[in-house]
Amino acid sequence: MKGLDLVPRMEQEALAASKLSPEVDHGGPDRFLGELYLKAPSAPISIGDMDNALEFYEKAVKFAPDFAMNRLGLATALLEDDEVEEACVHYNKALHSKCYDEKLLKVDSCKKLVKACEGKKAAE
Repeated sequence: MKGLDLVPRMEQEALAASKLSPEVDHGGPDRFLGELYLKAPSAPISIGDMDNALEFYEKAVKFAPDFAMNRLGLATALLEDDEVEEACVHYNKALHSKCYDEKLLKVDSCKKLVKACEGKKAAE
């Protein structure tokens, strides 16, 4: 729980980075904010907020649409928001992006996404 004390500072610094240099690491500041809002506990404990997570992941995708981590982050947030169809669209775009690396799917946050989208393919 002590780590939660750092979350507002992380948010503040990432928001500043997003305004100053959104191009860093292919939309990294916005991708980081999307992840922060997705993973942080929601109010009143912390700043977690699905709408903010989606907003910043979408900004990252707009900035660097062919960067797989942006698409996978957005897809993960969409899946958490029960938008399975749209999540799988972004998942599939990530799989076909120039910078896709299979190792990305081994991250814990992607395992649920892989299962949902691969299961959807099998059902079709």
